[in-house]
Amino acid sequence: MAAAIVVGGLTAGWLVLPDAGLRWGLIRTLRDFGMVDVSIAGSNLSLFDGHLKVKDVLARAPLGSSALGVGDIALRFRWGPLFSKRLAIDHLELTGVTIDLRREAGSDVFVLNGLPLALSTEPPPTADAPPVVVAKTAWGIDLAELDLTDSRLLFASGSLKADIAIRRLLVTNLHSQDPDLPVAFTLEGSLNGAPVTMTGTVLPFVPEPSFTLTLTSGGLDLALFQEALGEIGLGGAKGAVDLEAAVVGKLTDTGPTVTATGKADIKAPRLVEPVGLNGDHLALDLKQAVWDGTRLELSADLTGSGLTMSAPPVTVSAAALRIEATPLRWEGRQWSWQGSLGAETLAVKGSGPDIAAAALHLDAAPARLDGNHLIWRGGLNATGLALTGSGPDIAAATIRWTGQAEANGIASANADGRLELESGRLAESDFAVTLGKARAEGKIETGPAKAALPIGAHLKLLTADKIAASATRGARDWMAANRIEAAGLTLSPAGGLAATRMGVEGLTALRRGGPAGYPWRVEARSLRFDRPAYDGTSAVSAGSADIAGLTLRVTRTETGLLGFSFPASGKESSSPAAPLTVALNRLTIGDGSKLWFEDRSLNEPVRLMARPLVLTVTQLDSAHPDRDSPFDLSASIGNATVVASGALRPFADSPGGRVDARITSLELPPLSPYLAEALGVHLSTGHFDGTVRGGATNGALDGQIELTLSNLFIAAPDPNAPLVRQTGMPVETMLDLLRGSDDRIRLSIPVRGRLDSPDFDVSDAVAQAVAGAVSSTVMATLKVAFPFTALISLVTDLGGDNHLSLAPLGFPPGSAALSDEQRQTLDQVAILMRGRESLRLTLCGKAVINEGQALTLQRRNEERPLLSRLERLIGSEPSVTGVEPADRDALIGLANRRAATAKNYLSEQAGIAADRLFTCRGVIEENNDKGPRVDLLL
Repeated sequence: MAAAIVVGGLTAGWLVLPDAGLRWGLIRTLRDFGMVDVSIAGSNLSLFDGHLKVKDVLARAPLGSSALGVGDIALRFRWGPLFSKRLAIDHLELTGVTIDLRREAGSDVFVLNGLPLALSTEPPPTADAPPVVVAKTAWGIDLAELDLTDSRLLFASGSLKADIAIRRLLVTNLHSQDPDLPVAFTLEGSLNGAPVTMTGTVLPFVPEPSFTLTLTSGGLDLALFQEALGEIGLGGAKGAVDLEAAVVGKLTDTGPTVTATGKADIKAPRLVEPVGLNGDHLALDLKQAVWDGTRLELSADLTGSGLTMSAPPVTVSAAALRIEATPLRWEGRQWSWQGSLGAETLAVKGSGPDIAAAALHLDAAPARLDGNHLIWRGGLNATGLALTGSGPDIAAATIRWTGQAEANGIASANADGRLELESGRLAESDFAVTLGKARAEGKIETGPAKAALPIGAHLKLLTADKIAASATRGARDWMAANRIEAAGLTLSPAGGLAATRMGVEGLTALRRGGPAGYPWRVEARSLRFDRPAYDGTSAVSAGSADIAGLTLRVTRTETGLLGFSFPASGKESSSPAAPLTVALNRLTIGDGSKLWFEDRSLNEPVRLMARPLVLTVTQLDSAHPDRDSPFDLSASIGNATVVASGALRPFADSPGGRVDARITSLELPPLSPYLAEALGVHLSTGHFDGTVRGGATNGALDGQIELTLSNLFIAAPDPNAPLVRQTGMPVETMLDLLRGSDDRIRLSIPVRGRLDSPDFDVSDAVAQAVAGAVSSTVMATLKVAFPFTALISLVTDLGGDNHLSLAPLGFPPGSAALSDEQRQTLDQVAILMRGRESLRLTLCGKAVINEGQALTLQRRNEERPLLSRLERLIGSEPSVTGVEPADRDALIGLANRRAATAKNYLSEQAGIAADRLFTCRGVIEENNDKGPRVDLLL
């Protein structure tokens, strides 16, 4: 009986005591941790078959926090390995585990379901106190399988709040004494409501632990990682991310090494630090990333849409963004990037000009940054580019650059490569420059801080098509060119410009539109410059300049030359500008060049065209104003030719030089307005042939014009014309006297004046010289014919018309017979008229009143002979105070007979055609000063 009781007791104890002891041990342990309310719904422990099961474990802290609970614990273990210090668990199953783990901000204490957990505060080892070496235990663990289902972990640390729901966690093959056997795990669950799937392997027991991980998640909030992101300087991160990642890592003595691939898709990304970021979408395609603890290398694509980034005062926005890295490397202060960056609808605003681009593409092959030293090889392509808001506005439809750039900070940078631009525009408030297409090859670099220009350039080649510069107001076009080419071009920060050679095709300059507009003032088919240079301040030079196909339109108005006067800009400089200096070894104008000249300053405009025009000038140098600049000029004006040569001193204080020119067959009627303006004479026909020789020394003009005028005839002249006043003789008579037997007029005209006098006008000087030459030539001609030219005078007769009067033929009172002296005078007149076929002579007989009184007295004596003799005897002959009408008629008849007698002598005796001789009606003069006579009027 006793034995049976003992055996029964042992059996009951074997069956009951393990379960009770297990429950008592779990409750005691949890209460030792500080839990005051601990309960276990049930337990089952089988020591024979190594089976343990616990149901509904619940533990609560005294402050009423959420309970720490475990739904079910199922464990299968084996006793045998325990004797070899191995804990062998074939299966561990946990269900319904609920853990609430929190850490307050600024604290190192974690609270587990309301129960504070003390963390080790043992200081790290120092050189004086080496670390304590703890002997490794000989125990090992073999866990064939861990299965955690329907569990939850609430974790809070500062701003990080994570709600981890584990639908199932499966861990297999955890064998500490077999370190090369990978521990596999699989996790399915959610993180803050975002589904998470994770699979991978771990080698935790090898000298360098390693792992592999595959992770997928959808809708994960980036704010969950804010605390971790803050440690690398990223603040205020938000957005929902869909994530796929594959990670391989290892812990080594030098640090962790990680290799990762994957994709991340972020909706509504936000970031506050270090830059502000807002966007609609971001997507990262991580092809490969490698981190060895000190060095990062990755290949990835980053795309985004609706992005705005701000780092005050700069804001950058883009409708679409794409960044490719193939690869990106980082190590310490060194960065290397090979790939591309693309953006659509890009806008940059802030300090400096605002930048906008419809599309931007940047290639790096590669770009390297070492501290402040940047080297970039690659290219840039932008469309719809615009820079506004600071300085001139700049726009380009397309800009492309390929080459290499290098910079040491912002102050020192250079770029060497090829630049292409299409549809460019630069505009300020007063002007705009447009460009159809341009291409440049060479190097540009930043200039000194206080330089006139921010950059300098050394270009092997520059070409530009469709260039135009115009004023933004007033419809003024300043310049346009079809093409500009330059080789060996250098642009200095001081503003200097130099080139080995430069060419311009299709140049036009100075045009204005609108009602008061005018066409291009200057056109040229091509310009060629050899070694052109500008020093940036005042000196312009070139070895040679060749201008082909030049059309120069010069229009003179009352206010100046049309199109060649420029309004003041309204901007005053603080210091006066240095005078411009010019040095040009040779200037050539030709190959179809022409000059259109129009003078609108006269009552009647003058229009001339000279073509072809050929001009060569050498040794132009304003730095040596005392040196001669030889020139050669040839041109055609209609059928006329102009050839000139000489030397000029255009830069002297008093301009000077010498000219030797010849003009042949120049039609004069187009120049008639000048004669009408200066001399009051309008030309009907006429040719000009002549030479111009002379020069100016120290501003004093000393020249001579030798001219021959052929077939020169004028319109009806004005008797009060300036030429008449200046010469003192009628115009038609002057021309008749000037024409030779060959119907030509030859004049030698000296021209004098002071070129440096502000009142000096060359045209006026020439007009006065012409009048003087005409007057002197006429007088010289008359002196040959009449030694007594002092008797030649200007009379006003015949209705007030001016006529040149030769020495009159005097007659005795009452006589109409020619004396020998009068016949000699008429012979001289005949000689003059025979040498000048166009000359006409008018003969006007004159009688005086005294002749009429003698006729009256004679008629009385005839009618009263006795009384008349008696009156004479006693000395009382009556005086005659008037002229009877019959005697007046006799006087007019006497005057007419005198004119007829002289005309008949010239016609019949001297051989002058009667149709060149004219008589006028006889006149009785009340004044007896000039006496009876015949006036000879030319």
